[in-house]
Formats: sequence, structure tokens, C-alpha cells
Amino acid sequence: MIAVNRFAGGGVAVLGEDFTDRDLEREEIARSLNTPRGHMVVTGLRRMGKTSVLIAVRDALVAAGTPVVYVDLWTASTIEDMVTRLAAAAAAVLGRTWTDFLVETGKRLQLSFEVSEAAGGTLVPVPKVSFRDAPMAAQRQRLVDALDMLEELAKRHKTHLGVILDEFQEIERLGGDQPAQAASSAQARANGQTGRAGAKVSAMRQVRAAIQLHRHVTYVFAGSDRRLIDRLHAEDGGALHNLGRRYDIGPIPTQHFAEWIVEQFAAMGIAASDAGTAIITLAGPRTRDVRTLAETVAELARPTGAVNEVLIAKAMHAVVRQRKTTYEADWKQLTTVQQNILRAVAAEGTGLARKEIRRKYGLPEASSITKALDALTDRAIVLRDDRVVAFDDPFYRAWVLTALLPDVGLHLPITHVPQP
Repeated sequence: MIAVNRFAGGGVAVLGEDFTDRDLEREEIARSLNTPRGHMVVTGLRRMGKTSVLIAVRDALVAAGTPVVYVDLWTASTIEDMVTRLAAAAAAVLGRTWTDFLVETGKRLQLSFEVSEAAGGTLVPVPKVSFRDAPMAAQRQRLVDALDMLEELAKRHKTHLGVILDEFQEIERLGGDQPAQAASSAQARANGQTGRAGAKVSAMRQVRAAIQLHRHVTYVFAGSDRRLIDRLHAEDGGALHNLGRRYDIGPIPTQHFAEWIVEQFAAMGIAASDAGTAIITLAGPRTRDVRTLAETVAELARPTGAVNEVLIAKAMHAVVRQRKTTYEADWKQLTTVQQNILRAVAAEGTGLARKEIRRKYGLPEASSITKALDALTDRAIVLRDDRVVAFDDPFYRAWVLTALLPDVGLHLPITHVPQP
């Protein structure tokens, strides 16, 4: 069989046969971007398909003539990196039509532009001076200056501009520092501080102070760190409270997603009548994880043209083998208590403080379990919802099931899924 694997490239989906559902999400986000001051905070767990939705919205709006700048901040190391990325993304969208964009950027941000042949003639910003080592206050101000500049240019061109900041919480994470002493109330507001001695600067509060005055640029702040975003959007002083409505991108409905998976297999000439639900059950609700497992299932099914439970389990083993080295390196960095908790989570998923569970997996008292779970949550290894604890990565869980549960005398199949 030489049919193209329709699950391959399971990162960012594109509109068309590769995209399913999400009509309501795309409509809501597009409406916000088209509405002056219609700012929105979009949340969604990593690998849920959030970025695919955002890029689909951007592409549709740009095709309709509405300029939208999309910036991914996830791998930025400094606030200055974010300024450069914002300038690059804006140049790609605006540089050919707003001739004053390049002049204004060079003057305000001290960035020059060169044409990148590898990017098909795209204008790439080049800093005239390195600002990556500048004081944090200066970097924050440069980000605000860049956003203010977009507002001024949109106003000058009598148009409305949309800006999507993906993984925006990194602004807050990277942009804080500790003031040596309390600032005056006026200076504190200007710098995004609380005014208390030693209080940490909120970079997002400083960004908010600027964009709440913007009338020609609408922002979508998208992110996956729910705990940090909850604090930023909290009613009791959150930097984004009342700035824009919050919208959560959850899983694709299981039945719809399962049917779509079966349709993709059928288009490849593979019979997989019940495979959709089985794959989602194993991989969990996140779109990218499901596509990752489905891609391997499809490859293994090519010789026979059919999918069954044995083949799905075999595909799960194959994905785990591919990632084994990464998981082993991560495991070595954990404490013994954290390792034992992960064994328990892989098998049980809940009830970790119960006496029989603690005895079975060699766990300490409840307070120590909570502390270890906090550390595992901070490292994005586990997620917690009410009483249930789950692995962030279903393939990490599968590796623990097969490689590490035998250490405590348990032998469970890779297809084992803890019941809530």
C-alpha cells in the first residue's frame, strides 16, 4: 500500500481534509479578532489543537483581507526574543503594504531588516544592538513599545489589526524581576508592580496598561499553563482580569473524532471500524497524541489493511520505544518518592493517600505525597483534577506501565487505563 499516511505530521493541522470539528472555536476567535477591543484569553492544554485552531483563524482572516499577526512565544528565552519575533511576524504580514512599518521599526526598536532567501524573500529583523542582556525593565518597555507601535501604525492606516500571542504566559514567566525597594504608587503602576517592597514585577500587568488604551489592535492571548493563566485572569487583581473574555479549547467530542479517524483509515484503504474509540481511549483526549498513535497504527496496518486491538497495542509499544531515551533521562532527575508516585499514578490514577495504596507503592504520608505531586505538576509530568492524577503524556504513562511497574511486582498491559 502506497497511500499517504493521513495522520502524518500530527503537529499543526491545516484547513481541509486534515482538519475536523472546531467550527465554533474558529468562529468565536475570528469574531473577537474582528472586534475592536474584543480581546480574548484562549486556554487549552498542550497538544489539544489550540495552535492549529489559531493558525486556521489567522489564515482565514488574512485570506479575507484582515491583517492578523501570529507570534509563538513558547521557545523564547528572553523578552527581547519576543520583541524580535513580533517584529518578524509583523514584517511578514505588513512589511509589503505598510512601507512605514520598516522605518518605524528601525527608529523605535533599533531593528534593521534584511531579505532572507531561505524564507522566499521574507523580511527578517536584525537587531542593530543586542538587547538580550539589557535590564529586564528595559526589555519589558521595548515589548510595550513594539505593541504601541502596531497600534499607531494601524491607526495611521485607518485599519484594524489582529495580534495572536501564543503561549503568552511566557511574558509573565520571563519578564519578572525583584525590585530592590518599594516604588512609588505611580511608578509601581507604570512598571506593573504592586508597590510593595520586594514585590515581583508583573510583565503582563505592564502590557495590559498599554493595550487597554489601544483601539485599532485586538489581541488574543493564548496559552497552555492553566495555573499561571488562572492567576493572571483572577478576579482578585489578576493582570488580565476584565481585559478580555476567557475561552477554553477542550477536546474534540469523542464520537466525532472517532468517526473522523475511521474515515481517514478508510481513505487509506484500511478497515478500522472500531479503531477510533480504542485509539482515543489509549492516547487520551489531546488531538496531537491521538494523531501520533493513529499514525503508527496506520503504518503497522499497511500489510494487512486492517486494524485490531493487538495492532493498536503494538503501535503503542512502538511509540514508547521511540521516546524511551527521553523518558529515561527525565526519570533519573526525579526523587525516589516522585518515581514511586508515578508508578502509582500509572496503575491507579487516584486514591494515592489511601493506606493500602501507600503500602503497595512505598509512598510516604499524605503531606509528602502532596509536596511531590506539586513538584511533578510544576514539571508538567502530571496533571491534577479534583481527586484524579494523570500523566500529561500518555506515552510516558505507557512506558512506566511496561518498564517500571514490574519493580513493585505488577505486570499490566500497555493498554491499561486507570479508572477514575
